[in-house]
Amino acid sequence: MSIKSNITLYYLFNLFRQSFFFAPVVVLFFQANNLSMTEILLLQSIYSIAIVLLEVPTGAIGDYFGKKISISIGAFLFFLGLSIYSIGTSFTIFLIAELVAGIGSSLISGSDSALIHGSLKNIGKEKDYKKVEGTANSFLLTGFLIAGLIGGYIGGYSLRLTMICSAVSAFIVFIISLFFTEPKIKVEGEKEAYKELIINSIEIVRENKLLLWLIFYSAILTAFAYVLGWYYQLFFIKVNIDVVYFGWLYALLGIIAIVSSKYTHQIEIFFGNKGSLILLSSLIIIPSILLGKIASIFAVSLFAFHQIFRGISKVIFNERILSVIPSSKSATILSINNLGNRFFFALLGPIFGYLTDAYSLEITLLSLGISVFSISIIMVVIYNYILNKSISKSQAP
Repeated sequence: MSIKSNITLYYLFNLFRQSFFFAPVVVLFFQANNLSMTEILLLQSIYSIAIVLLEVPTGAIGDYFGKKISISIGAFLFFLGLSIYSIGTSFTIFLIAELVAGIGSSLISGSDSALIHGSLKNIGKEKDYKKVEGTANSFLLTGFLIAGLIGGYIGGYSLRLTMICSAVSAFIVFIISLFFTEPKIKVEGEKEAYKELIINSIEIVRENKLLLWLIFYSAILTAFAYVLGWYYQLFFIKVNIDVVYFGWLYALLGIIAIVSSKYTHQIEIFFGNKGSLILLSSLIIIPSILLGKIASIFAVSLFAFHQIFRGISKVIFNERILSVIPSSKSATILSINNLGNRFFFALLGPIFGYLTDAYSLEITLLSLGISVFSISIIMVVIYNYILNKSISKSQAP
């Protein structure tokens, strides 16, 4: 296979990558196996902790041994994790599944975007990265949408069968990964040792204040978005929507994410550099607060804001991060970014799960929205300070 074929393969890889047939009914699946909301989000927290511990080392594996190797091993382990889920009936078995899937996910994370960025660079089309990544993200969301639509019906028959179908989809992802071609990356001087690669990548992040801010802002917003995503099904139940229609709702909302992803570039041009960053936080704040106040079937449409965030956030953050870092360390630094996402989710997940069990869904959603609003204000102030300081340095004699 040629380097050019990586683009087509990347689209197919993303189409099946999140074909999670269990998505519309996963909370019901856990509850059917006697897990509380606290335990459900604790599982996701443990999954995130596994990624936190492995994200940077596995990202460096992509840079040191090759993106394709990292992606293929990761895809197989993710398939194995879902297979364990398919036969699990207890918190302990689900925990093992989460850890295996977490290792797999961390091996893919960062290396996938780095592989396609390197491939475009090899064929002289680096400027097309945002367009290609946006299209790939729309494929990913399309796969999620179709699987969710079908999964709603499958879940009405058997909740466990949705897990089995998802494992089959993960196996297809593994097969596709075997056909990627490793892009050639030019490295100045001798190739860094594995340990030095990690240390030097961390140093780049530490010294570049704007890059550090981007990673932190991406991490905290994405973490809150992860949390919000776990409350769709509880809200659907609260407003008396039948489980059979969950898949349709996921599909309809998913279309919004797909369209948004496809037009990320235009959205960013319209809102501008700073405006786009403010928009991202607003897409979490607005639905969280309003859903906490409005218990109506019509309020389901508010999840559209969250779907727009899903569609555009990864493309916006990754493009900005990749534009200021060396290609030889791209997978490692993107993994540092993803590490941050999972680290904050690992902290936040059990807290909001406890709020739901101890108080109510309404209090949980309101707390989430208010938290994002407060943190966003602080982050905007810091962003302005960094920009002003940078301008002052550039104007200094």
